[in-house]
Amino acid sequence: MKSIRILAVLLSIGLLAVGCSQEPEMTAPQTETQYHYDKNGTETLGTPTIDIASGSCFAQGGVGMVGVDEGIITIDVPMGATINQVLLYWAGGTTGAPGDDMIKIDGADVTGELIGGPTNFFSNYWFSAYRADITAMGIVANGVNNFTISEFDFDFTGGSLDENNGIGMMVIYDDGLLAEISVLDGLDMAYFDFEPTLDATVPQTFTFGAEPVDRMGRMVIFAGSVGVGRPNAIKFTTSAGDDVRMDLLGSDDGLLWDTLCLTDILIPAGDTSVTVELISTVTELDPVEDRGASMAWVGAGFSIPVTPPLACLGDYVWHDLNEDGIQDDGESGVEGVTVYLEDCQGNELDNTTTDADGLYLFCDLEPGDYNVRFMLPAGYVFSPQNQGGDDAKDSDADVDTGIAACTTLDPGETDLTWDAGIFMPVVEEEGCRMTGGGNDEFFYGEGGYNEYTFGGQAGAPLASQPQPWGNWTHRQKKGDAGSFTFHAGTPSAPEGTEIDWIECSDPGWCVQARPAPTKQLDFAGVGTFKNMKGVPAEIADHVTVRESLHWFEVNIDDLGEPGSHAEPEGCDPLGFGRNGGPELADCNCPDFYRIRIYEGMDDSSNIMYEVYGYIDGGNFQLHPPTGRDRKVWE
Repeated sequence: MKSIRILAVLLSIGLLAVGCSQEPEMTAPQTETQYHYDKNGTETLGTPTIDIASGSCFAQGGVGMVGVDEGIITIDVPMGATINQVLLYWAGGTTGAPGDDMIKIDGADVTGELIGGPTNFFSNYWFSAYRADITAMGIVANGVNNFTISEFDFDFTGGSLDENNGIGMMVIYDDGLLAEISVLDGLDMAYFDFEPTLDATVPQTFTFGAEPVDRMGRMVIFAGSVGVGRPNAIKFTTSAGDDVRMDLLGSDDGLLWDTLCLTDILIPAGDTSVTVELISTVTELDPVEDRGASMAWVGAGFSIPVTPPLACLGDYVWHDLNEDGIQDDGESGVEGVTVYLEDCQGNELDNTTTDADGLYLFCDLEPGDYNVRFMLPAGYVFSPQNQGGDDAKDSDADVDTGIAACTTLDPGETDLTWDAGIFMPVVEEEGCRMTGGGNDEFFYGEGGYNEYTFGGQAGAPLASQPQPWGNWTHRQKKGDAGSFTFHAGTPSAPEGTEIDWIECSDPGWCVQARPAPTKQLDFAGVGTFKNMKGVPAEIADHVTVRESLHWFEVNIDDLGEPGSHAEPEGCDPLGFGRNGGPELADCNCPDFYRIRIYEGMDDSSNIMYEVYGYIDGGNFQLHPPTGRDRKVWE
């Protein structure tokens, strides 16, 4: 019946256009005859009275309903996206107020809320807009959807125009991308030649957070009553100025309805808003055929991408004393362990080392998939993986590779659950020995200086000496301590001088050194001064050359090649291990030497001479015991 009715109307007025575009019948209502119901947005859009879901973006579709009994809305929702909210908007004009608040979608009744009007736009036509939240119907699915709209009928009894406009659907979905979304709706009528407020729409401003880069916003617009070919404009305003798009509206969904989606709205870096206005343009062309469009702005949605907040991943490498793979009280962190950050294909992205407490942290990470790989210090093994029920207290490193499982970081997440327990397994003591020597200079205090050489062997027997532990000679050449020769266990040393004990520590060897059971060797014993010249009183007062015996201690780190370094960058000036800084040596440093000589025959007396440093010349080499040496250790 509706198609017959509209055809009769068109024949009676001799036009092939319908709706608000038929200006010969338009007479702007006088102010005293206009009235507006107090709804969400009357003669302006406004904030909806319902909650609007968050999401990534919109899917949209619409259909014009002039002169038809049914219409089809087609809408395409990305596969895999979560559908958060579904809204219907429709509008039209009647010869009596209000309009049609009930329609059918796929045969099911839908009742809308009046969100704008009735507004007396021209003659005796009153325009109204409606909204319905149909999310709970669950009819929208991922992919292409087609919905049949029926029983859409704005009554025009007594009038000459069928002022059905149309209906649009807005779907808010989440596809995992972060975005800010906002919606405004209501009813704002405009025709350039009418009296205010019906001559123009009210500009609407959408606000959002600033970003340091340019972005592209996306806007969905629902508009009714714009006839085919009628001049119109949409103006977007940002800090960059006005961006005016001409004649985008024009019954694209069927007569008198437009569902418009714009995906290229430039938002400059630093902007926090965009203002949009629908314009019935003033034309200087033919005053009848080229008049500005009449329009009914019903709703708009705006989405803008948000840079995901960056994430962090860390946490801890600890000395697992009881080897159970669980962090226990009294177990401390391990400093200096290298940790690599990788993507889940094994590509290195970054690396760091654990701090003094055994902690590490990678930050400023894009959300995504990562894993960490722990570099095992020499002599250590990894604790059992994934023990106990607490991810924050277990060891995550694979016992063979040191690689932890792949994990996904969400935007803004800080994941501090990736730990590694390590321990030094107990092995049967095999012993070690050292040969070598070198030279160095020791600077201390304000201008303090000593220059010296040293050499010998420890852990290797001498045929000419019955004592089995080796020999050592330290020559102070010049400096604040004068000059002297101190030796123990050498053929020329008096009876009673010897190396009394040797201790090997820090298992494994540095790659630039030869294979060895350990990287550090400490030995101590009793020695004597062979000669002495120009020494200060703090030494001379306790020494009788070739007679007095003195306890001494030597620490050696076999790390690599020596170099001319006062203090190599990144290397602890005190060295490592006994009497040094960190317990474990750093293979990026040169060989290290320290000697202490005491006033008396044991370490309970005072130290009267001490020098140390990364040696300038020479070399140390630690060896496993072999042959006769092994017999000594056994």
